[in-house]
Order: sequence, then structure tokens, then C-alpha cells
Amino acid sequence: MVDNLAEINRLAALIPAGRRQKVLLRVILDIEAGAHEAIRTGGENQKFGLSIATGAAGQAVARVLGQPGLKLVGLHCHVAATAG
Repeated sequence: MVDNLAEINRLAALIPAGRRQKVLLRVILDIEAGAHEAIRTGGENQKFGLSIATGAAGQAVARVLGQPGLKLVGLHCHVAATAG
């Protein structure tokens, strides 16, 4: 799983020639699911993930697709919510 742009090139450099590494991109949906502010994980202010709103997620998709040693297999997000 990749959650920032810098990781993509570092990961690609580690893949042996002729091999492909499956990659998930962690995206930020900018959804706050009602959890306590200190543990909310779906908003733009979180430190892990690639923002859809700023275009970082789209840039990451393009970078992964441009690396022959990487194979984009999906997106991942984490949204914490509390039961009410």
C-alpha cells in the first residue's frame, strides 16, 4: 500500500527486473464519519493518504501506471466512525 507520492519511485526501484509488484493507493475521501476529532481518518487534514481534492491521488495513479515494475490493483481508504 502506498500513501504518498514519494513512496512510488522508492518502491519501483526495489522491484527486480522482470517482476511486478501489486500496489494499492490509499486515498483521502474528505469524509468525516462522526468519530471524535482526534481519531478521524477520512478528512483532508490526515497525514496518511493521497488527496483526491488536491489531485495527489490522480498523480499517484499516473506515476504507478508509468512504472513497468508496478501494477495498480486498487484503491484503499480508511474512514473511522463510532457507533451511536
